[in-house]
Amino acid sequence: MPASTAPVGLRPLADGPITVVALGDSLTEGAGDDDAHGYPERLASWLETHGRAGSNVVNLGQSGWDSQQLIDGQDGQPSQLSQAVPAIEEAVRAGRPVVAIVLVGSNDLWYLYANDAPTTPEEERENLATYRRNLTTIADRLTGVGAHLVLGINDDQSKRPVARDAKLRTETFSSISDDEVAMMSVQAGRYATVVRDVAAAHGAPVADFLDASFFRDPATLADDGNHPNKVGYDRMTEVWLAALRPLLGS
Repeated sequence: MPASTAPVGLRPLADGPITVVALGDSLTEGAGDDDAHGYPERLASWLETHGRAGSNVVNLGQSGWDSQQLIDGQDGQPSQLSQAVPAIEEAVRAGRPVVAIVLVGSNDLWYLYANDAPTTPEEERENLATYRRNLTTIADRLTGVGAHLVLGINDDQSKRPVARDAKLRTETFSSISDDEVAMMSVQAGRYATVVRDVAAAHGAPVADFLDASFFRDPATLADDGNHPNKVGYDRMTEVWLAALRPLLGS
C-alpha cells in the first residue's frame, strides 16, 4: 500500500489541466530508468489519461544535488528554485492550478557521511538544522508564489544495497564505515520528522518513502544498488499519486 498522508480538509483542485513542477535530485531526474525519465514522466502520463489532459510536468531534478544546491544552483547551473518560481507564476497568471512536488535530502545525507574523517554527533546536528532551514525556505518560496505543495520523505538509504553490501559500498562510498551506516539510518528518521514538520506547517500532503521496500530490493533497483529501475519508478509513482489524489480529486 502506498504510504501517504494528507491534511484533513484538503480541497481538490479545479477540474482540467494542471502544472506540476518537480524539484529534487537524481531520483527526480530519473537516474537508473532506461525506459523513461523517472516518476515525473509517469505522472504526466497518468494525468493525461485520468481526466487532466493537457497538463504539463516540469522536471527540474538534478543528479547529485542536495537541498542547498537546489536553492543556490551548482557549477554555473541555475538553482531549481529560481526556475520553479517563474514557471509557477506563469501558470498562476494563466489561471492554471500548480502543484510543486519536492523530494530532496538523499545527497544531504550521503555527503554527511562520505568524508575521510568519522562523522561526529555535532556534524549530524548541524546537518539536520541546515536541512530543516533549507526545506523551510523551499516550501515558503514555492507556496508563496501560489503552488500547492507536496513533500516527499526520503527512504532510509542505509538499507539500500549500495550501503548494506560492503563491496558495493566500497566501490561507491568507500569512506562510509559500518558504524556510519547505522548512524545514517537514525539520521534518515530525523530527516523524516523534519519533512513532516515542514509539511504540517504548510498544510501539505506527504509522500512517505522512508520504509519503501523497493529501495531495498535488487529486483526494483538499477545495477548500482542505489537508484530505482523501471519497476522501482513505477512504485515511486504510486506513492506520489497516493499523496496527490486528495488534490486531484480522484
